[in-house]
Amino acid sequence: MKAIEVDIAPSRLDAWLDLDGARSQWRVVIDHLNAINEAEKWRCDVWRRGFAHLSTFERHVPSPDDLNAWLEPTGWRVSIADGFVAVDDYQRCHAEKVFPICRYVRRARDIDHSPTPDYLHDVLGHLPMLFDPRYSQLLQAWGKLGESIRPSGADVEMAASLSHLLDVLDQDHIDPMDAEAGRQRLAEARRRSNLEPSRFSRHEKFYTWAIEFGIFGAERDLNLIGAAALSSAGELQRLISRQVQLGSFKHQALQTSVDYTTYQPQMFVSAGFDEYFEVLDSI
Repeated sequence: MKAIEVDIAPSRLDAWLDLDGARSQWRVVIDHLNAINEAEKWRCDVWRRGFAHLSTFERHVPSPDDLNAWLEPTGWRVSIADGFVAVDDYQRCHAEKVFPICRYVRRARDIDHSPTPDYLHDVLGHLPMLFDPRYSQLLQAWGKLGESIRPSGADVEMAASLSHLLDVLDQDHIDPMDAEAGRQRLAEARRRSNLEPSRFSRHEKFYTWAIEFGIFGAERDLNLIGAAALSSAGELQRLISRQVQLGSFKHQALQTSVDYTTYQPQMFVSAGFDEYFEVLDSI
């Protein structure tokens, strides 16, 4: 997939989404997430209410018009993206309270863990959290800060390596040798980036561990707010069963790289939104 200019004017879903495949994947993901709903302590109340609303769409997948009508009280709206959105555009959208949603829908083989963002990740993971005012403020603050930050050469190479690997993993038939070569290329690019961490990489890691895999609270009362985990039944089940090591967001997150193509062995817990804003201000 490639970066494109964001289409700020939403269009009807049936003009750009494979409805038959989308309907099937939509219901399967919702059913899988509902199947582990007894683990309420891991779910943020705001997210659970939003997810419950989205679950009412039984006969059709919600269109951008449906989503914008639902999001109206938040001041946010969605835009349509064809694959990856360029970093500058993505940050600008967040700063302006526009959330890009991807027209791509994950394959059946990736139903419980998609290696790349897709429509289900964006809608089921991110959008419910926009009803939390502080989450909304955090996204805007992240987007505005990014306008003053540019990637280093190592950052550009790492992004290119990740894009290459995702292209390999998106093939109908994945060549194991190509996949392994792609993983090694990404690991080497990540190693070079970590030798001299840039401000850009810290800014990106903040988004990873606060917005995609964010967790806050005390050990016996944890709240999951991260969209990548909330939209992945596999990732969520690993969290519930304590297969994920939990570290300190404030002291470890911005020094830790992520591999979105596999399950996360560790995530990071913060004390709450005050800590997220404090760390963001330090970048």
